[in-house]
Amino acid sequence: MKRVFRSAGLSAVAAAFVAASACADPGEPMMVANVAQLTNALNIAVDGDVIVLKKGGDFVFNDEFMGTETVATDVIVTNLLEVRVSNLTIKGEDETPRATWTDHAEPVILNGNGKGRILRFQTNKTGANVQHITFTGGDAGSKDKMYGGAVYAPAESYVTFSNCIFRQNKAYYEGAAYRVTIRDCCVTNCNSYMRNAFRGDAYDSDFIDNNPAAGEYINAYNCRFIGNYRNGGASVIANPYVISNCLITGTSGTLGFDCSSGARFYDCIFTNNTLYQACLLNPPLVSGCLFIDNACTTAPAINMISARSGLAMTCAVERCKFIRNSSTQYGNSGAIYMGRSNSDFINLAMTVSNCLFEGNIGGNAGVSRPGGAIWNATNFLPVGKSVWDNCLVVNCTFRTNTAGCAAGVFGVHAVNCVFDKNLRTGASGTSVDAYGGDAQSSYLERCDLNGGEIMDCVLDRCTIHDVTNSVKCAFHEYIRMTNSIVANCHLFDDDRAMYKSQRSLDAEFVNCTFVTNDMSTYSLWAQISDTNSVRFVNSVFHGNRRKDLVSDIVAYDRSAKDLWSKFEFENTYYGTFAAGTLTAAQFATKTNGVNRLMECVDPRFAGRNASIAAKFPSEPYWALSYSSPLLGKGSVLDWPEDATDLAGRARTRDGKVDIGCYECWLNPPGMFLILK
Repeated sequence: MKRVFRSAGLSAVAAAFVAASACADPGEPMMVANVAQLTNALNIAVDGDVIVLKKGGDFVFNDEFMGTETVATDVIVTNLLEVRVSNLTIKGEDETPRATWTDHAEPVILNGNGKGRILRFQTNKTGANVQHITFTGGDAGSKDKMYGGAVYAPAESYVTFSNCIFRQNKAYYEGAAYRVTIRDCCVTNCNSYMRNAFRGDAYDSDFIDNNPAAGEYINAYNCRFIGNYRNGGASVIANPYVISNCLITGTSGTLGFDCSSGARFYDCIFTNNTLYQACLLNPPLVSGCLFIDNACTTAPAINMISARSGLAMTCAVERCKFIRNSSTQYGNSGAIYMGRSNSDFINLAMTVSNCLFEGNIGGNAGVSRPGGAIWNATNFLPVGKSVWDNCLVVNCTFRTNTAGCAAGVFGVHAVNCVFDKNLRTGASGTSVDAYGGDAQSSYLERCDLNGGEIMDCVLDRCTIHDVTNSVKCAFHEYIRMTNSIVANCHLFDDDRAMYKSQRSLDAEFVNCTFVTNDMSTYSLWAQISDTNSVRFVNSVFHGNRRKDLVSDIVAYDRSAKDLWSKFEFENTYYGTFAAGTLTAAQFATKTNGVNRLMECVDPRFAGRNASIAAKFPSEPYWALSYSSPLLGKGSVLDWPEDATDLAGRARTRDGKVDIGCYECWLNPPGMFLILK
């Protein structure tokens, strides 16, 4: 049955259009060449119709076509075009990809000319497809409650735009489009007076040079966000949902994403963004993302990923890479920041796993502020809480990060992490008398560290090795270290030391092994407190020296105090002592006591015995052999039942504890019978 059109009251142009279309079946394409024909096609459309905009047609709105008015709360909005049916298709005649179109001369341009919102979909009319059209010049107004400068759709209207461009549209909220889905589209140079350019779902689309921001409440898949800006609030997306496989680059302004409670980021690239605050603020999940060459330029101290209190939240960061990100402002962190904004210990927790942090720069050079890679701030920390209680870092690598201090991490619980050549730098980029190059105020378990300057930390089953002369100490200030090894470190200058302190704090090393190091044992500064002490329990020194002085234990005191009185020993063994900065008389006072500091020329480490090494190739090199005189000579010290040594074996055997970081579980050779 043919459709019947009523032409009464239509203009001559519209009547001609109706006459030309009078024989069209429902759903058969209706070709339109100008605004008048398009307006009337929408007026007479039925469910399932297709409207085609002719390539090169005149689709510029002027004063003759003022559209209809709707009321949003108490605000009147002009809508130039209205969709009143369901399952409508509106498309441009030219179906070539938008990437081949010429800017501002696309095949079909629907130009609102600042007269109002271009297209509105009515409530309870669902399912529409819009294709191959450029929307420009839409303006929903500058007053509150005005959404979508080019397009407005109600909730659950299921409107999809594909191969379209939204350019230079504006509204109070969402300058381009509101509550629609876009596929292979571009949203560019759109403006909203208050918030963002777009709200909805986006696939394979571009968001370019939008001001003040790209979107809000968006699910984005395989999209590109390029050069978006906002001076205040989110520069890319406020309250994002799922952002997957997207590129975010060239963003500037306040921050990138101001995350909602359900925000999730998968496999995204953040690069060359310059922000006042952070790429991501309070993201619940960040997975498989790359952050490279981004910068935060000013206070407050929040960076590539930032978690702040103000709401209860948890954040998980997994399988991400942070490379050459920087912060140039005093006190900022290069990659991840956590901080509390009030005196309540709000449920703010972060887990970082299987991530790489490389070449990140935190804080101004020469300023003693933490944060090359991760900074968990101590502000408003309640009594009885450790700063690392709410930041767990697992299986991560921290390499060549720099900062005023704590170039690696500050305030984290790190497990199975690698710290490689992290360094505090001075104003000229050179090393200085540094604190916390690898870690500060952190709890480190089963970590591998070679940057040194570990400050105010608790360590268990860690390996500290190959610390170079570019830093002044392996450990600084408060240290508690158990079941760990310090090997092959080379701090050769006179005032370099294994442990160095300027404050009235102390250190304790329990079941630790110190081997083949070139450095002093201990160094003090003039302002050290008389209450300071360094305690060694169940530890072994072997093959150490300072410059040309071969001695396992050397003390250096630039203030000429009675340094030796600061040492305490229990069941600790050394191999060689030579008089130097520490006199033989001072040394004797520590060696004459029962079970204090004792000589053991050859501890018989497992790796030094060729037959044992051949029989037990998996045995750690510095573990004790079955014939070592140090087996079972340590104090038990109330080890818990699940306590393990550096190799992960039970800390006690037959109720005894070995000296050093490893517990010997080798079996002695049995009886050999040779038959001839």
